[in-house]
Amino acid sequence: MQQQVALPFSEEDQEEHEEEKVYQKDETAFNLLRIVLEMDEALFAMVQHEDAKEELREMFLKQGSRLFSAFCRLGSLLNYPGNRQIALAEAGLYNTSDFLLQLRHFLNDNINLVTPDKGSLQEEVRKQLPYNRMANGLVTHNVPLSGTLDHLPY
Repeated sequence: MQQQVALPFSEEDQEEHEEEKVYQKDETAFNLLRIVLEMDEALFAMVQHEDAKEELREMFLKQGSRLFSAFCRLGSLLNYPGNRQIALAEAGLYNTSDFLLQLRHFLNDNINLVTPDKGSLQEEVRKQLPYNRMANGLVTHNVPLSGTLDHLPY
């Protein structure tokens, strides 16, 4: 005679539990990536000092795009009209061209965005990019402006 063992979860609960495990692994991966990029950004800021070795400065210049950094995205917004450049950079947006004023999100850099002059940038990005992790409040590899400014030499 064989005994039936009761599962602690129904099949539906088990599937939800498996999805939660995958979600937690994604969050852990994004957290680790963000930590590494924050360290990279801190080093980038530190080598801006006049006493930093030229080889280090050149190494960071050769890296290419730093769109994960709000500080570097802010540089693309210097000629952008209005007074929301810091908010745009912190929201993950950058300008692809000085003259065309085309905004894109660093996580979805193949889609041009329309941003209103007023209202919530996060809401507007969420409407245009419904699966964007940052706009939905999830962990990403974004390095905020403070991650650079806190390490810039005086």
